[in-house]
Amino acid sequence: MPKPGYVGLVRRLGTTLWVGAALAIACGGPSGTDDAGFDAGPVDAGRHDSGVADAGSDAGPPDAGRDAGMTDSGTPDAGPPDAGPPDAGVDAGPPDAGPPPDGGCGCTGTDHCLLDGGCGQCSTSADCSGALPQCDTATAVCVGCLTAPADTCASGSYCVAQTCVQGCKSGSECASGICFANHDCFRCQGDLECNVGRLCGTGVCSAPCGDDAGTCAGSATCCNQRCVDTTADVRYCGGCGTACGRDDFCAASSCVPALLSNVCVQPKVRAVLDDQVPDDDAGTRIAQALVDACPVPGFSTIAQAELDAGYFDIDTAEPLQLGELVVAGGGSYFQHVVGWLEQSGAARVSETGTVQQYRYTLRDGGVISTGATSTLDAHHDVFVVQMTRSSSGAIVLTASGFYAPGTAAAAWYFVNVLLPMRASLADAWYLVEWTDGNADALPDATDTWSTIGSGH
Repeated sequence: MPKPGYVGLVRRLGTTLWVGAALAIACGGPSGTDDAGFDAGPVDAGRHDSGVADAGSDAGPPDAGRDAGMTDSGTPDAGPPDAGPPDAGVDAGPPDAGPPPDGGCGCTGTDHCLLDGGCGQCSTSADCSGALPQCDTATAVCVGCLTAPADTCASGSYCVAQTCVQGCKSGSECASGICFANHDCFRCQGDLECNVGRLCGTGVCSAPCGDDAGTCAGSATCCNQRCVDTTADVRYCGGCGTACGRDDFCAASSCVPALLSNVCVQPKVRAVLDDQVPDDDAGTRIAQALVDACPVPGFSTIAQAELDAGYFDIDTAEPLQLGELVVAGGGSYFQHVVGWLEQSGAARVSETGTVQQYRYTLRDGGVISTGATSTLDAHHDVFVVQMTRSSSGAIVLTASGFYAPGTAAAAWYFVNVLLPMRASLADAWYLVEWTDGNADALPDATDTWSTIGSGH
């Protein structure tokens, strides 16, 4: 049996606790079950509980920034007492500011984190843009260009001192297909094919000429700051102020009309071979006839496949060599020179038909002749012989039939009819219909030759 003094003490303590609870309710304290794990430090004075019980009891130091030593003045807890682990994500110290925006290496401004932990303008070229699109990884600086592992400059320019400057860096950037080590193009076709600060004159790049900028080598003449060959350049033919017309070529310092009467003017002849026997036979037959009839010491040949020789434009097949007559046998399908002349509008007569219909049209409009291709065969064909000047200034003589027998007929007609009477020829082109008279599929004097049209 408990001692009277003990019972009295319990009752007094119970009374005290009951009175304390009543006072707490009267003062806005919790009305539900007491928190089983309430804070050992000062009472929370932060944001009031919204009625949802804490997911876990606080087990560590008091919540930083919340305890202020005052009782909660908001809505009392409505849920069960905290029984789980401490609140997740609540730091005991100052709030985290988050990782640095640069990824954690502490770089400032526009600098980027480098692999070694340092800072720089770039770590890859993806970090660079605008006028400085490449990253020099050795210095972590954005630059205009790089030379390794490959030159990063655009076509027609190369990298020097991390800056792109005008000039070729490979043969593919030159019309001739050849780029010299000094970044000039062989047989340049304009100033853009020369190294920065150099100018193109008659296919050769050189420093600007003039009284205070150097002089021209050899027999070249200084015109418009360019060293040019006035004996062959259609832009400066015979002098600085003379440019030849669209259908004239420059020979011996004079502009000469591209007419068949002037077929012997050029001192050299070169036949272009397209690896088709009828075409190559026609071209070499014409070239040999020119050697026999004109003051030409001999002729040379070049295969159109030799794009690395610098003789043709590697993209268009336009002949680039001046000072000689280019001879091409065959039509545009195999003979690329003829194809370029027709596509560029340089040829005065072009074959523009289809598989079913042949059609010869003038450069300036109009159809000269047309008909069903079924009427043409090994014994009957239509061909054209013409002189044409290319934009580079080269002069080209072509002979082509609709079919291969017509090309053979075109070569025979030029050698045996047109060339002997060249002095009286006033036209640049002749369109002729050929009919095999003895059915041997070979052109000769017994065949019928009918001129469909001619002109210049």
